[in-house]
Amino acid sequence: MPDTITKLTYQTFQQSKTVFALAHKQISTYLRNFIYPNLLLNTQPLSPEILQKMYQRID
Repeated sequence: MPDTITKLTYQTFQQSKTVFALAHKQISTYLRNFIYPNLLLNTQPLSPEILQKMYQRID
C-alpha cells in the first residue's frame, strides 16, 4: 500500500509540473504576441511519435 501511495504522489507531482509548464508556455506566448504582434517564428510542431515518447518517459 505505501508503494502505491508513493507512486500516485510522484505521478501527481510530475503531471502537475507538466500542467504548470504548459500554462507558462501559453501565457508567455500570449504576452509575446501582445507585445510583438508581427514577430514571425520559424517553429515546427512535434511529431506524434515524439509526443508519445515524452508521455511514456513521464509515466
